[in-house]
Amino acid sequence: MRLISVPAAVLLSQVLFPKRGSALLNDVNGCIAVTVALNGMSSALNPSFDHTDEQLLDLYLSLPEAQRQERFVSTLRAARFVGLSQRTMQLWIECGTIQAVTVGRKYLVDLQSVKKELKVQMLKRVA
Repeated sequence: MRLISVPAAVLLSQVLFPKRGSALLNDVNGCIAVTVALNGMSSALNPSFDHTDEQLLDLYLSLPEAQRQERFVSTLRAARFVGLSQRTMQLWIECGTIQAVTVGRKYLVDLQSVKKELKVQMLKRVA
């Protein structure tokens, strides 16, 4: 892993993704790791998604309350559902691995995208 300075990370994100991205800096084992976050670009990062971010939001808003609460859950509930940490769910969303709708300052995770991701990971192990 190659480490770059904080100003270089910010510059890199601005060059690669002007007006659409930002650099997230995480302390990993005493080192600074840089993650480039693309706002609203998760469907472009993962072409296996069934919906774009806009379509997912429309779906969320169109579902009756009971169905909405079944399909879209908090990161904590999704984490408990699959046996991972809440932070892992948040990172998967930020990296574009799974889809979620942002409501206020919280993510509501699309459980269908979580199930798809787990299947993909299982198939990678088998292959």
